[in-house]
Amino acid sequence: CASCNGMNVREQGLGVRSLVRILTQGLPNARVGIVEGRKTQTLSLEQANLVIGGTGILSQVWGGEYGLAVMISPDNDLALTDYRTAEEVWSVANHFLSCIPSLVVQTRQPEHRVWQSLKQNNRKVFYTTELEQRSQFGYPPAMNLLRLTLQGKDREQVLAEMKKMLSVISDQVKVASVTVTGPYPDYYQQVRGKYRFHLLLRYGL
Repeated sequence: CASCNGMNVREQGLGVRSLVRILTQGLPNARVGIVEGRKTQTLSLEQANLVIGGTGILSQVWGGEYGLAVMISPDNDLALTDYRTAEEVWSVANHFLSCIPSLVVQTRQPEHRVWQSLKQNNRKVFYTTELEQRSQFGYPPAMNLLRLTLQGKDREQVLAEMKKMLSVISDQVKVASVTVTGPYPDYYQQVRGKYRFHLLLRYGL
């Protein structure tokens, strides 16, 4: 990566600019507004009839007059190793439906609880399954979580310091109902040139 010098480069999605290029080829008369982060690029949203962006687009289109929203490859987000991912994707989809009449989702997982809940217009379909899975694997609200993070430019040094921290914590929680997982690397391995490792502590309510 030219920005952080990280070696762990992987494809996360199509990318806003690539999507704009593809769509404008098929829709040459489209007036495209691009939302990157929370900023609008190119046309203002009042001038555009096609708005493209990431999740930051929600705050920009709220209150506008749009007839259709499309979620491209949300499966990439659902694949992230974060217990909150499904809830966040479900929340984004519900925000779209609250201000735009129609929503189209591109997914390889049509049976996923997020999409089945939306398809049936039944929040309990999502809530029930989500709570069962969180309880099974020890995630909130069934358990409390505390994540400790250490980062630095020297990967081995960061890992060694995190192992020392694990040793200290393990001695302190032997008599308590606390389980410790880790140290484990951050999903993105390296952020702005720094390596990250985490410890995860689980304990009862």
